[in-house]
Amino acid sequence: MSSLTHRVQATRSLGDAGTGTVLASMGGDGLIGLGPDGVLWARAPQTPVVNTTGAGDAALAGFLSETSLDHGGPTGAHHRRSAFTEALARSAAWGALAVGRSTTALGSLEGAPDATFQEPDPTFRLSKL
Repeated sequence: MSSLTHRVQATRSLGDAGTGTVLASMGGDGLIGLGPDGVLWARAPQTPVVNTTGAGDAALAGFLSETSLDHGGPTGAHHRRSAFTEALARSAAWGALAVGRSTTALGSLEGAPDATFQEPDPTFRLSKL
């Protein structure tokens, strides 16, 4: 899949097949997520790549750390505009943080970049993975 449009279509196909949430990493091009807010694309600023080992794990951990918050507590999903979009942005940020480290351990989240999310841009040209 060489284009963002193809990846969005594949993500939607998984949703149509009954998958409730999809998180698809695209390396330095960010990630695509399907959830209650539809299909969104999250990216962090380009990070100098030191080590890619564990970056996907860090991205998944970022996503899960946001979505597993106590939904009834003060930081729960119903107290925020959208837990999914925040989880998607955190996922991109933690993945970007991980590639800039020489180790696979994220001992600290200090320095995690701000990530953004948006509707996927069909004109965006993916870098080679």
